Amino acid sequence: MSDMAANPETRILVIEDNPETRNLYKDVLTREGYRVFAAEDGEQGWSYVQSVDPHLVLLDMNLPKMTGLEVLRRVRENKESKGVPVIIFTASAEAGTVQNALRLGASDFTMKATVSPKLMVAKIHAILDQRSTPTTTQRYQLALHAGKVDMTKLQEDLGLKPDSQCLDCQGILLFDLKADPTRTDGHWFVGRIMCSSCNRVY
Repeated sequence: MSDMAANPETRILVIEDNPETRNLYKDVLTREGYRVFAAEDGEQGWSYVQSVDPHLVLLDMNLPKMTGLEVLRRVRENKESKGVPVIIFTASAEAGTVQNALRLGASDFTMKATVSPKLMVAKIHAILDQRSTPTTTQRYQLALHAGKVDMTKLQEDLGLKPDSQCLDCQGILLFDLKADPTRTDGHWFVGRIMCSSCNRVY
């Protein structure tokens, strides 16, 4: 475990409107040795981001007063908090919401029904370890080219241009594969399609 993960001064902010879920993760993370702050709505959560200066945020999407996406947008646009890892943790989400969260810079997107507190703790440990340990992460980036196998279907599904260029800057699109040590489902990597120039995620 990294120094950051083991340090009781490592601050984690849980933004969750369900009191049972909020208290569960506050207790679990406190027992892991973290200093945990909890907010019950988006406005309070954003206020805590500014005052607490957390090392990581566990963020629900469906929040009162300010949505999770708006909190995430503010975190990423703020000079002091833009580098803070944010794990999206929600009960349900449409595909568009997932894409928007990843595009805004979410570190991870997890459905509540598919993750246990133990697995969530493992994710948090891994993310904090990556930030504090100067190790090389396995990563592969493969260029996408028009006319190759399944590219037509991929272009249709994601609304890409026929020439497989970025919709924003016409940059080359990459299939980005990154090792994820927190996965327990037999898959070693997480994949996403992103622009090599502006880093837009599709």
